[in-house]
Amino acid sequence: MAYIQERKQAFKYAFKGLQLLKKEAHFKIHFFIAIVISIIGYFAQLDPTQWALQFSAIFFVFICEGINTSIEALSDAITTEYNFKIKIAKDIAAGVVLLASFYAILIAGFIYLPKFVIQFF
Repeated sequence: MAYIQERKQAFKYAFKGLQLLKKEAHFKIHFFIAIVISIIGYFAQLDPTQWALQFSAIFFVFICEGINTSIEALSDAITTEYNFKIKIAKDIAAGVVLLASFYAILIAGFIYLPKFVIQFF
C-alpha cells in the first residue's frame, strides 16, 4: 500500500511542476503557438502521421522549456551573484530551447508548405 501512496505523491509533485511551468512567460508563448498551429492543423486536415510529427515537435519544445526553467531555478537557488559557469549552464539551456523551436518550425514547414504554399504555384 505504501508503494501506491508514494506513486500518488509523485504524481502530485509532477502536476505541481506543470502548474509552476504554466506561469513562465516563454512557456505561455510556446503554448499559445501550439494552440494556434493545432487549430490550423485541424482545418488543414492533417493525417495521423502529420499530427504525430506536429505534437512530437510541440512537446519537445515544452520539455526543453521545462528543463531550461528547472536549470534557471536551481541556478538562482545556488547564488544570485554572477557566476560564469552558471551563466554557461543557463545559456546552453536557453540555446536548447531555441534549437527545439527551430526543430518545431522545420516540422511545421514539412507539414504546411506542401498544403498551403506549394499548391499555389
